[in-house]
Amino acid sequence: MRSDSQLLPTLLSTMMIWYFGVAACHGQANPDYQLSLSSGSGQQGTTVDLIVSFDNTGETVRAWAFGVCSDPDQLTIIDVISESGTTTSNNGGMPDFIEINMVAEGWSANVIIDLFGSVGLDPGLGYPIHRATYALDGVEGAVASVEFCVYPGVPQVTPVVFIGANPETPVLIDGTISIGAGFIRSDCNGLSGVNLADPIFLLGYLFVDPTLPPCLDACDVNDDGSINIADVIYHLAYLFHGFSPPLPPWPFCGDDPTADSLDCDLFGACP
Repeated sequence: MRSDSQLLPTLLSTMMIWYFGVAACHGQANPDYQLSLSSGSGQQGTTVDLIVSFDNTGETVRAWAFGVCSDPDQLTIIDVISESGTTTSNNGGMPDFIEINMVAEGWSANVIIDLFGSVGLDPGLGYPIHRATYALDGVEGAVASVEFCVYPGVPQVTPVVFIGANPETPVLIDGTISIGAGFIRSDCNGLSGVNLADPIFLLGYLFVDPTLPPCLDACDVNDDGSINIADVIYHLAYLFHGFSPPLPPWPFCGDDPTADSLDCDLFGACP
């Protein structure tokens, strides 16, 4: 005969499976609750972390569950951990129940904050609740989708949050991971050299030809997350007045260490 401690995980898993089945009947997304995946980029063969965040403008949430799917030919799921929005949700401590499952095609998170229902995650924005680490296996130039889904493993998990015993389908914002060979900051024209041709190329983009450069990150010489005349001035000051060199990853091929809205769709100068 199994002890209570042995039965508890089974009972909890059974409870969650029942929840998921009920939640599947409520397909209309409630805008008061939103799950969002961040996006990222990296070189082939490296790893990238994506964060799942939760926005709650409704009522106190007692539990949540969801699956996240990706293409195993492009991404390998290395690890999934809980972030502070989860680990402090139970009056500053860990939830009573957390279960993370992984298969090649995806992972799932199942959380019950308080088994007695007296504690929950109050309304708030930007709760970081889970972090997933992916190895980038796809071809250079690929953009891999990372999407909320019905978890393809066992048990199947439908994205849902719980207000007491009542399930709500949250709004779901998916993410992507761009796989590349990196870029060299300040090599704005992508011709494998950092010289006067690069600020001239950037001036042409800013004031003559509005066609986007293939790698905006490479043109962001001062790494402030925008492309403007300040990048031209920074570059010229470095070339002719001994000013500070461009920011990393210069002078090597690499990823942008600063999160911003700029992207690098193509940079042929990096192998």
